[in-house]
Amino acid sequence: MVGVIAAEKSTGISWADAGKVLNEQPSYLGFDINVPLKSLVLIEVLAMGFAEVKRSSELDSNKRSYPGGYFDPLNFAGKTTSPEALFKLKTAELKHGRLAMVGMLGVAAQATKNGEGALEALFGQ
Repeated sequence: MVGVIAAEKSTGISWADAGKVLNEQPSYLGFDINVPLKSLVLIEVLAMGFAEVKRSSELDSNKRSYPGGYFDPLNFAGKTTSPEALFKLKTAELKHGRLAMVGMLGVAAQATKNGEGALEALFGQ
């Protein structure tokens, strides 16, 4: 949600219209990207596929769960000494992720119903 608002604020383009603009000339932070859209999609699919394969290759469910395991490069979970505190971190991460999904559902519904971007819907801009 914060990423949607920041992108709209910096580019002036509604997140719902970003795909239309991307088809014209891809750009990032005002710099043109001279890579075809199909290549960008392929790179993203390969990167996310690699991340999911690495995550799924761990058979120990405790190591596979977040936070912790392979995707904890800053060792936030390792600083937690008790299993109860680690369980609280994992539960909080799940709850925050679900709340973010509900928030994006609201933003998507607003864009579908009124054709407004997140900034318009939230701040009337």
